[in-house]
Amino acid sequence: MGESRGGRPAGAVSVLGRLGLHHRDRHPDRRRLVRAVKLAACFLGLVLAGCHSSERKVIAVVPKATSHLFWQSIQAGALAAGKKFQVEILWNGPSTETEYSRQIQIVDSMIARKVDGLAVAAADRTALNASLDRAAQA
Repeated sequence: MGESRGGRPAGAVSVLGRLGLHHRDRHPDRRRLVRAVKLAACFLGLVLAGCHSSERKVIAVVPKATSHLFWQSIQAGALAAGKKFQVEILWNGPSTETEYSRQIQIVDSMIARKVDGLAVAAADRTALNASLDRAAQA
């Protein structure tokens, strides 16, 4: 069997391609992380696009956790979007994804601060319902 570029057997490239295993896909977690950061920036960009008053807006972002690299990357994207759109980003969340009672406290404190917007990645499916209902009414 002949060899193609990179020392792979001929035909290996097309098989890898059909399986979706290109060389750039060797780190799917990193690609997923980059995609999530881009989506977060787009989301905040859409939210912030409606902020046209002369007063600087404040958006609170409450992630599931702050200790994981994934959420740290989301924070970087949120802060970059805030800077781009001249909006203050308040970033606060529990250190781990199991601290949903701490997340409730943080959301309630952001409501009390009367932030202009609130983005939440709920750590528990139902625990934040009451807090988010209060946020919607505020």
